Amino acid sequence: MVSMNRLSKERQAQIVACLVEGDAALVLEAGVDGLHLAAAGPATISATRTRLGSLSLGVGCGGSRHDAMVAAEQGADYILLERDAATADDEFLALVEWWSELMTVPLVAGSATTPASAGAWALAGADFVALDPACWAAGDPVAAIAAHQRAIDQATAERARLAS
Repeated sequence: MVSMNRLSKERQAQIVACLVEGDAALVLEAGVDGLHLAAAGPATISATRTRLGSLSLGVGCGGSRHDAMVAAEQGADYILLERDAATADDEFLALVEWWSELMTVPLVAGSATTPASAGAWALAGADFVALDPACWAAGDPVAAIAAHQRAIDQATAERARLAS
């Protein structure tokens, strides 16, 4: 617990959100920003939303439109849709576009293995892009993450240009 409390204080100084996966009690005890549920049914999401109060709640929904809509209806603050749950890249892009055009709950698209996929998902309307764990384990993780961020920034600028 000491390390979680220290992490919470350090991230507050950097204005970075800290979410814990799957442990609501730890979220409440450590004073972090919220909880991510890798997968959950409606009753769990609703009960967790009540337990967390105003803290952030995110829900992973694989590639299911139905599960994503239910999670949003039950109070999720963001939805995570996973590329690996789709059968093809174009199917996942269509899912991201559909969500961004019809829903107001923010979408996290993941897990981006390349800057090109990160950029494509941002251009399609993803509010956030989750990076593949391989980015963090790369020989130069700072460079890998920066390359993804450049692609996201370029796609976001292009999306804004197209919308104007």
